[in-house]
Amino acid sequence: MRIKTFLVSISLFSSTAYAGEVEDQVDQARQLIFDAEFDRAAAMLDQADVGAPNSALPVTRTALANIPYYRGVLDHYLGEGIVTGIASDTTMDLFREAIVFNPRFDWDRSLVSDPTGTIEDLFVQLKSEIDSRMQYASRIPEDSSVRVFLDGVVLGANDFVVQGRHLVQVMCEDQTIVGEWVEFGESPDFGCMCGESACFGTGGAAMAEEDRPSTVIGSGGGGEASLSSISTSTITLGAGGAVLLGGIISNFVLAAPLQEQVAYVEANPGEITLEQWETLESDWNTARFTTLGLLGAGAVVTGVGGYLYYTEGQSVSLTPNSLFVSGSF
Repeated sequence: MRIKTFLVSISLFSSTAYAGEVEDQVDQARQLIFDAEFDRAAAMLDQADVGAPNSALPVTRTALANIPYYRGVLDHYLGEGIVTGIASDTTMDLFREAIVFNPRFDWDRSLVSDPTGTIEDLFVQLKSEIDSRMQYASRIPEDSSVRVFLDGVVLGANDFVVQGRHLVQVMCEDQTIVGEWVEFGESPDFGCMCGESACFGTGGAAMAEEDRPSTVIGSGGGGEASLSSISTSTITLGAGGAVLLGGIISNFVLAAPLQEQVAYVEANPGEITLEQWETLESDWNTARFTTLGLLGAGAVVTGVGGYLYYTEGQSVSLTPNSLFVSGSF
């Protein structure tokens, strides 16, 4: 299922900021690809890339990921890849950049026809590769006077950033937003983007070697994910699955056999005493209500986990001129 990212801007006061320019340019580029106007599509993507740091509001993650993704599609299907069937280094680098922006980015089958699945399979492999990259602490103080957006999503003091190119946009104290492309590695002092007086100080630019995360996240890096890297949605989904499994086991091991005994006795009432029947009926009621309780609780917890999975990365920001919500839904 494709994950759709929305940017909702609700005007609270008069505002002249054009918040969706980059998103509109990316949408236009997609349509131009459909219309086989590939040179115009490439030029439109270049404009979006150059203009993203100057956006009046945070650019959505989906739009940012689509810029290199569409570039990669053009590079592959207009270049040597369509002849050889093998993606070039340039194509793979562009796809990597798209995944860095959005690790849950899915191959767009409505845009690209790939009957053999070769290039789509490569894209999935690249997702595993990106998942194993080093991650770096944001180095943002808890009491920061500015709000930092990374690829359209609020970046917190305890968050980590995967190695690669990201769009950093900072909302300064006067509510203006400044942005720039940043190649991570080490996190810069984001406060300085609002001027020297807003710099975080030694807590921003400097990253002690011992503070760097030593564990890579994912299946491709050979390391183990730390507990802090496991998302709330993953933990919730796991817990819900475990409770559901308990309900299934309870059904087959306890409730089902007792139900068979009850059905048999009901068909042959003279084979046990009234006291034995009451005991059997009590055991069956306990077993079935336990099973139903586990299945119900497991379904609820799993549902909550699923909701958290699809809303992780959501951010809400209120400025004097607008209220906007951005994230993955």
